[in-house]
Amino acid sequence: MADTSGFIVGKPAPIFKDYDGQFPHSQPTSLEPYSKDFTAFDDFSNSLEVASSLDNVYNVLFRDQPNFTDDPTYNPIKDSRLDERPDYLKVIYDSMSKNETEYKIGKYEEELDKARLIGAGNIAGGIGTLLGYTVFDPVFYATGGIATAVRGANFMTRFGKAASYGIAATVPFEGARALDTEAFTSKHFLTTLAVIGSASGVFSALRKSAVPKQKANMLGDENVKPSAGSAFNPEYKHGNVFENGKDGRHNFKKELEEEGMIDSLGLNKLGWNPIIRILNSSNVATRRLGPLISSIGGIIQKKNVRGAATSHSVEVEFRTTYLSGMVDTLNNVHDLYIKYAGGVGRGNITSNAIPLAQAWIKRHRGAKDIMSHSNFRQEITKALRNGGEHSNPHIKAAAKEYRKFYDKIGKEAQEVDLFTRNLRNKLATLEKKKKPTNADIIKIEALKKEIEQIKTNGPFTNNGKFYVPRIHNQEMMMKEMDKWIDAVRAYYVGQGMTNAKALKQATDDFDSALRSKPYQEIDDTLDVLKEAGSARQRTLDIPDSVISRWLENDIELLTRHYNKQMGMDILFTKKFGDITMKEQLNEIRAFHKEALDKLNKNYKDKKILYPKFNEDVKKLNKELQNDLRDIRGLRDRVRGTYGAPKDPHRLTSRAVRGLKSFSVITLMGGAAISSIPDVGIMIMHYGLKDTFKSAKGLWGMNSQVIRTMNRGELHSAGEALEMSLNARALALADVGDIFGNRFAFERSLHNSTNLFMFMNGLNMWNTIMKETAGLMVSNNISRLAKEYIKTGKLSQKNKQRLASSGIDPDMLRRIGKHVEKHGDTQKGLILPNTDSWGTTVNGTFIPDAQAVKHFRMSLTEDTSRTIVTPGAGDRALWTSTEFGSLVAQYKSFSQSYTQRVLTRGLQEKDAAFAIGITSMVTLGSLVEQIKRAQYGQSPITDTNDLLYAGIERSGVMGWFMDINNVAEKVSDYRVGLKPALGVTTPTHSTLQSKAGAVFGPSAVQIGNALTLGKSVATGNFNYNTRRALRSLTPGNTLPWADPLMDALYNQPLVGNNYKF
Repeated sequence: MADTSGFIVGKPAPIFKDYDGQFPHSQPTSLEPYSKDFTAFDDFSNSLEVASSLDNVYNVLFRDQPNFTDDPTYNPIKDSRLDERPDYLKVIYDSMSKNETEYKIGKYEEELDKARLIGAGNIAGGIGTLLGYTVFDPVFYATGGIATAVRGANFMTRFGKAASYGIAATVPFEGARALDTEAFTSKHFLTTLAVIGSASGVFSALRKSAVPKQKANMLGDENVKPSAGSAFNPEYKHGNVFENGKDGRHNFKKELEEEGMIDSLGLNKLGWNPIIRILNSSNVATRRLGPLISSIGGIIQKKNVRGAATSHSVEVEFRTTYLSGMVDTLNNVHDLYIKYAGGVGRGNITSNAIPLAQAWIKRHRGAKDIMSHSNFRQEITKALRNGGEHSNPHIKAAAKEYRKFYDKIGKEAQEVDLFTRNLRNKLATLEKKKKPTNADIIKIEALKKEIEQIKTNGPFTNNGKFYVPRIHNQEMMMKEMDKWIDAVRAYYVGQGMTNAKALKQATDDFDSALRSKPYQEIDDTLDVLKEAGSARQRTLDIPDSVISRWLENDIELLTRHYNKQMGMDILFTKKFGDITMKEQLNEIRAFHKEALDKLNKNYKDKKILYPKFNEDVKKLNKELQNDLRDIRGLRDRVRGTYGAPKDPHRLTSRAVRGLKSFSVITLMGGAAISSIPDVGIMIMHYGLKDTFKSAKGLWGMNSQVIRTMNRGELHSAGEALEMSLNARALALADVGDIFGNRFAFERSLHNSTNLFMFMNGLNMWNTIMKETAGLMVSNNISRLAKEYIKTGKLSQKNKQRLASSGIDPDMLRRIGKHVEKHGDTQKGLILPNTDSWGTTVNGTFIPDAQAVKHFRMSLTEDTSRTIVTPGAGDRALWTSTEFGSLVAQYKSFSQSYTQRVLTRGLQEKDAAFAIGITSMVTLGSLVEQIKRAQYGQSPITDTNDLLYAGIERSGVMGWFMDINNVAEKVSDYRVGLKPALGVTTPTHSTLQSKAGAVFGPSAVQIGNALTLGKSVATGNFNYNTRRALRSLTPGNTLPWADPLMDALYNQPLVGNNYKF
């Protein structure tokens, strides 16, 4: 996907043939001196009115606006006054009648008069301005509250937080001022934000911190030692690459160097995301850990140059281990539903799309005996809670499929002691007490009982016949609180409790269930698990049957959440010995302490002076804080919990999720067309010849065998599952999943985004691209492996590339032997057939699990790099916070591209990179011309214009283009790539456009909603009203729906705020 963050510049222009899209008023309007007589009171009241936003808010919301009758023959561009007053154009450019023009010019001149009076005023005006910005302005009270509430560890932290919140509080009021003021300028807007932001920041920063400041060297005083490794991962140890001397001590300095990145013209030093910062850390434990947690996106480490492989991460291993198994289960159940509906299942969601649609049509044509797919899934849940029994044989068979899936995960969790580890630790602590209290004895017995219960019945207390994950439908609970409490009270009374005690217990249980989160939380202050989570989620010792009405009952949704939650926790425990990674975090602290000790020794030995010593201590302590933050951030982001709100049902949290989903269904209609430059990355990585060879072999005549075998291989590696999981599309759209805790309206919006990705063709495009890229990657690894076992030779470039994806020469030789024996060649393409890799001993097949694992994980790594799929380490951490995700929506691609393509390409600096960039820009230019044809615009003929469009549409500049877009919009095109290329002259950009550039697409849609609301309130409907209404219509940007939208709104799509 290419330019999902690109912006079209400026305010949408009416369709006037004489309008060239440029605003000649872009230079500041000069003010003539104020020549009228005025009193001190005039000066005071005028300044008060101009400074305060209260009057503007009142005018926008309550004051009647004049109505003007549109004149279809009127053209404001021909107004004779523009010759002498070109600044009038910004006021009248969208006028639809002469009367409207006269009104706007009169209002504009009135506002200029106020500005002239302020310029000619005296002390009375100054007092009015001061009171206007403070006592009589609602923004003042908002920022005052912010200054009081914000706390932080230091001056800059408090300043930054308060300034950000102050600016956020100011924007809505400045928006009202812009709507009500014809003379409002971007300079005024930016100045106000700067003043309010600075004031909020300073006021808050000067307040005393709520947290006492630690001395610079306190962080290194913890009594920790480097760990010997994880009990569940014996290979995890110090210096797993180098050893120095017979005593087995490791050369950490050499390892630190080797774990770093090779140069990419300085891009590798910018530290804009956690992986880049981790690989630049001076702490060897930090550098070692990063690639074990998250994919590093194909970045070449220095050890790759000599063939040493980059570590495989938990993130990628989850895809190859747990995604494919879950999708197999989902596909089998889909087949069973299709069979139940009278059709024939085809084994995968892509092929099943038609049979599922036929079942839907059959139901809606009157086949009332066929239940919906949704009801079918809910009946499976009921069957599982009833021990797998159901009167319908298809549902019973589906329940059996799910039971096999849950049994497998439960067994793996038990093997790593995931369910009881935290409880055993607490039990051991209590039993070590020499004189336990009565309370301790009670806790000991309770813990023993709970551990035994988990061993017997599974991870959660459950009186049902079979375990089903429990996620509370908190919306239904809140609506029916009394019914929930009464049902649970009645259950407890039936168990022998008194009514009063049962009522109290039920009320407490209700509060507990309402606050519960269906994942295991980690307390970062102590690096320990909190009570609730995947090992103790079901703390209510009551059967599902009692509260099933208030539980989530869609088995597919439950399974997706459970698979992600449990799969990740199992892998973290296997690799690190514990979900919290406490042992590894202590190791980071230990290396930090060692560096501090060395620094202290140098200072004591007078090898360095105090200023240098103090500076280095602060630097080391700061780095430790950053390292711990980044490692924890990666851990939580991979687990899917980073940035999750403490209360997902808070209004602001729900609004953020709703806005992001709404932006998708209104703005991403053309995303598939915008993704055409993906082909350029394939050419960059594997060349034009291999790209077309793979595409022809996969999608040409008589290619069914290749497609089937390739699809099976990719699915086993957890790739090309877009039609089932929608993973890449949702990642590019920054629409995450907060564990199903949604209210009905939010869920409908989120489900609409899934449907929309089918309607806009993005899921199909992603599937085709990933299957094609996957075949190229698979064929390339297999070919090199076969050549290596025959010749023993491997070029430096190929050795480096394979190592960066996790395959060293020894593993390549091992893979080559399997490919030689079990692989199949079709149309010159090698299909590895990894399911057959292994040996048969006494009639028993023993798979070569390590070779299969390395091949599949390397296949996943390279496919996700070729068809850019955002990973956990690619994006800045702040973009996963609630507000950050809103601002950075659609910017995941640019951040991932910068890591996976731009940084990697600048590391290799070869001809393939240059050819790939050229291909992407060329394809980006093609996208621009297609879009212009769709919008009814003339094709671009100017070379500079087409070059710029190609660069913007292709995404080759990564997140640098995002920064460029903001700079261009905010500066009215005085700064940025466009003016540098001579593509544009300084051009006015509206406040709404600037807000969209800075605060993301939701800000644009909020602006459209305000425009529509104002039109409804005033009764003044014009071009802007129709444009706003169209932009807010779901599906308005779908290419195939464009003629319908043109007919509906009687205008072509020329003013949409985002390019998709």
